[in-house]
Order: sequence, then C-alpha cells, then structure tokens
Amino acid sequence: MYDVLIIGAGGTGMSAAIYTTRYDLKTLILTKDIGGQAALTEVIENYPGIERIGGYELMENFKKHAEKCGAEIVLDPAKKIVQIEGGFEVHTESKSVFSAKTVIVTSGLEHKKLGIPGEDKFYGRGVAYCATCDAPLYRDKTTVIVGGGNSALEGAEVLGRIGKKVYSVVRGAAYFGEAEVLRTVVQNPKIEVFYNSIVTEIEGEAKVTGAIIKNKKTGETTNVEADGIFVAIGWAAKSEWLGDFVERTETGEVLVEVSGETKTPGLFAAGDITKLPTKQLVVSAGEGVKAALRAVQYIRSGK
Repeated sequence: MYDVLIIGAGGTGMSAAIYTTRYDLKTLILTKDIGGQAALTEVIENYPGIERIGGYELMENFKKHAEKCGAEIVLDPAKKIVQIEGGFEVHTESKSVFSAKTVIVTSGLEHKKLGIPGEDKFYGRGVAYCATCDAPLYRDKTTVIVGGGNSALEGAEVLGRIGKKVYSVVRGAAYFGEAEVLRTVVQNPKIEVFYNSIVTEIEGEAKVTGAIIKNKKTGETTNVEADGIFVAIGWAAKSEWLGDFVERTETGEVLVEVSGETKTPGLFAAGDITKLPTKQLVVSAGEGVKAALRAVQYIRSGK
C-alpha cells in the first residue's frame, strides 16, 4: 500500500509528489500524460525565477525533480475510487488496482469539444486540441482554429507564423486574451477572423479537407478548405468518477477546504480541478503543496 496516491502529473500533482516524498512517504502518481495543460503551452514567461521557458521543458523539469525525490509515475489514468479499510483503492483504465492511505486528486481539466459532425471522426486525422503541440505538422498548410480566449490566440499566433493561411473562428464579437498576443494575431495578414461565428461541421474523407463556418447573426455559411482544425474553446473538470466521495460545482469542479480536504477524510483535491478562481500554474503548484502537507499531517496523526 502506498502512503499517497496522486491522480494527475501536471504542475499540481508533481509539486505535491515532491513534498510527500521529501517527507519519506511512499508516493505514486497515476496519470494519462505528463505536464497537463502547462506542457501544451509554447512559452511560459510568468513562472517566478524563470524568465522564459517552454511549457513542455518546464514540466519535464518538474517530472525529473519528483522522480529524483522518489515518486513513482505510471501512465495509467484513474477511472474509479473505492474506500477500503485504512485508505482507498484506485482502479485504472488498464484495470490495474492500486491502494493507498491517502489520495490527492490533481487531474486538472480536459478539453471541451465542439460536439459537431466530423469532430470525433477526424480526431487525429486533422482534428486536434493543441495548436502549440501540433502546429509544426501544418507548416505551409491551411488551418482553422476555433475559440476566442488565450489558448485560441496562442494557437492562431503559432499557426499564422508557420502556416499558409489561418481561419480563426470566434463565437463572440471580439477576442478576449492577452493584449500582446492579440495584436500579433490581428496584424497578421495570413489570419482571417470570423467573429460572431461557429463551425457547424468538419468535412473530409480519409482526413480533414475543410469546414463549414456559420455567422450566428446573419445565418450566412462559408465553406473553407483546410488541412487541419484546431479546437481551443476551453476546458472542463471531469470529476464524475469520484462519485459521492466529493461535492462539486455544476461544472464539475471539486469543492475543497483551504487545505485541499474534500468531504471524505483522507481524500484531497488541488489545482484546476477544484473551484480555484485563478487557473495558473504557479497557483496550482502551491495548492498541490498545501494538499500534500495536509496529507502528511493526516497520515501522521490519523486524522
């Protein structure tokens, strides 16, 4: 049995692991990937002490640090949690079962989908959810990016820099995001913006060949040819698998005490999966540490 089982290997989970292992607690991280959202960010310039670094590189540094401290990392997402005497059992996607005295859920958020024809069909064949990850595959090609926030802006900037043409589809009347990136996007002649618009269908045969864009105000539709469709419309908390062990908001965010405690003793949550008003790496890392220290206290005191 592990002392601490952490769900998710983003900045929150790996920060928690660094602390629990330094307290000599046997720690396992179960995760579907390494780095979470931060690893998908092309450049991070607001992490204290590091002026500029790639998101993937920073998360690899987190991973090396956690492993050096003694944390085990297994790429196998958690699917179910069961309370047992002395702790919990966590069942994974591969049907493995791991037991631990405490569990810290730091699984973050997942990409929201458009829910339109062609999205699932062409996933991995032209439909993607991380422009900063997959943009190099579309060098000198035409792409569509959907969304109006920072993720979409960053994606449009990268695609516009290396691609042939970018159609940016924004549901609202304007982008909302960092001013510097916004200026870069709107001044790029290779980027054509469709405001007040949505993508209604993704077209293709063996792979993506285009999309249908609809203006919500006029009803006018535009068919565009494209090699890739990038979806950047936000994230959602996937906490259903935790069942009645936690309380959550309508959007699935887990409700916790300041220390990261849920309503179930021994079960903690931290980072973006919780009702955290500021979804930033530096904040989430600190929240992971808080939950880790409370888990240490719980194991040592039994409550």
